[in-house]
Amino acid sequence: MQKIIILYLVSLLTLQLPAQEKKSLTIDDLVTWRRINERVISNDGSLIAFRLEPSQGDPVVELYNGEGGIKASFNCATGISFSSDSRFLFFTIKPPQDTVRALKLKKTKKEEMPLDKLGIYNVATGVTDTIMRLKSFGLPAKWSGWVAWQTEPVKSKPAAPRDTTGSSKENGKKPKSQSAENGYTLFYRDLSAGGTDSVSFVTEYHFAAEAEKIICATTGDDN
Repeated sequence: MQKIIILYLVSLLTLQLPAQEKKSLTIDDLVTWRRINERVISNDGSLIAFRLEPSQGDPVVELYNGEGGIKASFNCATGISFSSDSRFLFFTIKPPQDTVRALKLKKTKKEEMPLDKLGIYNVATGVTDTIMRLKSFGLPAKWSGWVAWQTEPVKSKPAAPRDTTGSSKENGKKPKSQSAENGYTLFYRDLSAGGTDSVSFVTEYHFAAEAEKIICATTGDDN
């Protein structure tokens, strides 16, 4: 049944052309064509999402209902997936290609380049929550209600010399910072209640396949 729905929507996307006289294809026509590079269907079969990529420009994710009607679209999106209960759509939002190209021409430093974002689309409300500076995210495979992610830390500017009495420095050591070796903050959210909690300096995390549990490894917060 799922294959039938997907084939039906592919037909809608590729064959909805206005009735007109035949004409020769031009380069401009080819530029408007979009390839389907990703496609996912929700577990309950009520939603289908496609990633459409033009020959030039940024990709777009389009979300359809089971009858082929479009519900939402998301620019510069990729890596699409549904929550197990079909209530949420997740995707990575990439920086626009034109923006990245312009910054590279200006020889912008790597740490100053725009970063990916995480999009969390609530199917019922039509609201998209955006997580900035995305590093990674994870979802449970066979149960729902939670999402976890890590973000790239904001680089702080060196502070001016000051009296360290009573500060967070101990024995002349700098406060522990987030890094590949120390780990990054892991955020995890209850999608039903909306609350978000975190664990510091996590180097690795995994959701259990079926049990409602998540495990993580942390180097500790020095407390």
